[in-house]
Amino acid sequence: MVSQTTINVLGVIGGVVLAICQAPQLIKLWRTKSAGDLSYLYLGLYSVGLLFITVYLYLEKATVGWICELIETACGFLLIIAKYWLDNWGPLSARAQAKQRAEDSAHGNDSAYAGPLHPCGKALAGSGSSGVGSPCNDAKGEQGIHDADSADMAWPAFSRV
Repeated sequence: MVSQTTINVLGVIGGVVLAICQAPQLIKLWRTKSAGDLSYLYLGLYSVGLLFITVYLYLEKATVGWICELIETACGFLLIIAKYWLDNWGPLSARAQAKQRAEDSAHGNDSAYAGPLHPCGKALAGSGSSGVGSPCNDAKGEQGIHDADSADMAWPAFSRV
């Protein structure tokens, strides 16, 4: 027979793992400044499901379970908020792209914009820019390659014809 302590330890380990499982996605959103691959439907259903499970575990007085689920639920809703912000006000949003085009136009540089921009402000490879494969510095000053196919890029390269 398994002791209650063993059962509680298993519950804590599982709960902590579930509570932090969304951290890598939140970190990726922060680094790439893009949430285009995330679905609002998935995030909404997932978060609402977590909320119901949290309430259920609370009513069942499963303290370890509901505390861990509460953290995971908060992360789920944080993902929704982050996606909304990035989609509407982030550096890759239509608003930011329009602002960049307006700044380019103000400087007489209308041809400089040819598609989505890398966080460094340069057009992505494959978007008609002449900077294909050129080096750039990201926000942390680390040098990267200006390539839409690189692993740290989460957005596709589009070109205007």
